[in-house]
Amino acid sequence: MENGAGILMPRIKEIFWTGAVFLTALLCASCAASGTQPVDDVVKKGDLITTEYVLMADGRVIHDTREMKSFVFRVGAHQVVPGFDTAVIGMRPGQQKKVVLTPEEGFGEYDPKKVVELPRSDLPAGIRPGMSISYRLGPGGGKIPVKILAVKKNTVVLDLNNPLAGKTLYLTIRLDAIDD
Repeated sequence: MENGAGILMPRIKEIFWTGAVFLTALLCASCAASGTQPVDDVVKKGDLITTEYVLMADGRVIHDTREMKSFVFRVGAHQVVPGFDTAVIGMRPGQQKKVVLTPEEGFGEYDPKKVVELPRSDLPAGIRPGMSISYRLGPGGGKIPVKILAVKKNTVVLDLNNPLAGKTLYLTIRLDAIDD
């Protein structure tokens, strides 16, 4: 009996490994046929990804990329709000996810220190309270959206907060591809 087991053991191992290789090939073929991705094809920090998303706040759509080209960004490169970066980690191509972002995960809390009063001469003529305009932050600075809160005789009160600061955001993301 001992001799028979010694002879059979290599054959059993061969059959086991042949079956394991066949099963792996079958699973990979099944993934390819169904369009699903292997387990290790998930988003990680540093990946360049293509997504579509819908961003909502206060019950209204703020931005919807489904009506245009997909949105491409590098995960973890501060190209999107922190909560978006975090939400895509671990996603697979074709996967869709809905997330709720707190103000901290979105555009930050509303900061009253970002309400400033500037000389009226620094701004274009014809501005009115409630208007949103692009304002250049100093020479060579970038433009940011600002809201006109008040127009006084010699000054204008501006809100430099992002319009979505302090708001809870609702984000629906579909991952189209991991590009590298």
